[in-house]
Amino acid sequence: MLRSPTPAELRVIEVFLENDFPGAEELRAQLTGLVVEDVGAGFLRLSATAGARVPVKYSIPIEGRSVDGDGLPIDVLLHVVDGRLAGLEWFSPSAAKSNAFPTTDPTTWTVFVPTTWATRGPGGWEWDTETEERSFSLDGRLECSETVVLFRPIGPEELALIVESGFRAFPPRLPEQPFFYPVLTEEYATQIARDWNVPASGSGYVTRFRVKKSFLDAYHVQQAGGREHLEYWIPAAELPLLNANLIGTIEVTAEFKG
Repeated sequence: MLRSPTPAELRVIEVFLENDFPGAEELRAQLTGLVVEDVGAGFLRLSATAGARVPVKYSIPIEGRSVDGDGLPIDVLLHVVDGRLAGLEWFSPSAAKSNAFPTTDPTTWTVFVPTTWATRGPGGWEWDTETEERSFSLDGRLECSETVVLFRPIGPEELALIVESGFRAFPPRLPEQPFFYPVLTEEYATQIARDWNVPASGSGYVTRFRVKKSFLDAYHVQQAGGREHLEYWIPAAELPLLNANLIGTIEVTAEFKG
């Protein structure tokens, strides 16, 4: 049943959209007449008909992270699909609390916003995204987590599985793939996506993501060939641990076609 958002739900969305990023003004305009529907399992479907659409190629959410009274994180995602506010999702490692809407002040949360969603190119809107981590305390000070930015070239099948995860996890490795290889530079990832993924799969993509430094400290940087070919070798069995230490969402920063 459609209803108006509660003050707490609306406040979360407003805080997410207070940040200055491309498309924020259009999304704020969509709050006029916004209605919601309880889907269950920590998801609220949004129906926004006012305002203009934002050009978005993939459904990259705006993300906020809260901490409850027990110190457990609660992640909240504001989904934008086809250029419109589409959903508000929240979840916690605690099964007992996964369906409870967070009650902490959203101005104290860590918020990850897209700084670029799309650019106008010769073929229309082209994917070009970066995210910016902002953590706001009550007195307005800016705080940041200690993270490492990594890149990974992927093909269309892996991209589909990443999209299915809500851009929150890399899929398990195949039996013949003993390691997961994130690389240190976007140039190296671009080279692989363009020169290997495109001939092998017809298209290649570069992903960009943040990982907690405390997790990566257990691994050594490996050199694969040239001096600029630097990467981590994460055992396949430990990929779920890497996914658990991702900060924010996985971003697609470049796309190549055959």
